Parts: sequence; structure tokens; C-alpha cells
Amino acid sequence: MSTNSSNDRSSLCAFTFADSRQCRMPRRVGHPYLCAFHARKEAQALDGETAGRDIAYHLSGNYLSPAI
Repeated sequence: MSTNSSNDRSSLCAFTFADSRQCRMPRRVGHPYLCAFHARKEAQALDGETAGRDIAYHLSGNYLSPAI
């Protein structure tokens, strides 16, 4: 692989598919390594994980009434 090809890849999305192909879309402005599509999917996945942790936290509390 020539050095020009590796320099050109630095401005492209770093997402790798399951079959080892690389995404060829340009990186999203403001995102360090993903295109707009993959950055959005990453954000959705992180939001889902955060929501799951929040729900688990609220469902795992001690629900005993305080003694009066």
C-alpha cells in the first residue's frame, strides 16, 4: 500500500464491517473517526446503554418503607 493511500484513509470513516471491509464515507465534521451515519449509530447505542443503566439503577433500589 502506498503512503498516499494511508494518508487518504485518515479523512475517512474508521468503521470496520464484520467482513473486514472499511466504510469509505468521509468523517463527520467534529467527530474524530466516524462518518455521520456511523457516528449517529454509535450515539444511539451509547444512549441505549445509558438508559439501560438508569433503569436498572432505579429498579434495583431498596423499596422498604421507613419506620414511623
